[in-house]
Amino acid sequence: MSGRKTNLTTELTKQICADLERAVPFKYACGAVGIGSATAYEWMRKGRAGNRRYAAFVKAVEVAQAKAVCDLHAKLLKASKGDAKGIMFLLERLYPSIYGPNVAPAPEERGPLQIVMRRLDPVVVPTDMYGRAISQN
Repeated sequence: MSGRKTNLTTELTKQICADLERAVPFKYACGAVGIGSATAYEWMRKGRAGNRRYAAFVKAVEVAQAKAVCDLHAKLLKASKGDAKGIMFLLERLYPSIYGPNVAPAPEERGPLQIVMRRLDPVVVPTDMYGRAISQN
């Protein structure tokens, strides 16, 4: 049983990959050449499962996507021109476990533990009959 003939060709792969290299999302790169996303994802599944006909497509897609990422990173670094915010933006996204905004410093980087205690002044907030705060605007 040979099944349906595939629409996947070398030319179609090149067209899809040209868009992927420009960072167009996979779904839209395939749609631009008339291939539905379900079909394209099925080709990827078959290629990853070892079907040689589709394996070349998978490799070409992965290479094109990697090229797009490298190109975007180079553009971001160039655009930042040494600006710390641009570089931190990239580092936070590349290495979130190290540079992410909610990462606590490693124990050796924290220094000695310091405990700071402050006495807070009481604040009187007007409330309604149900105990909800009333805005004072």
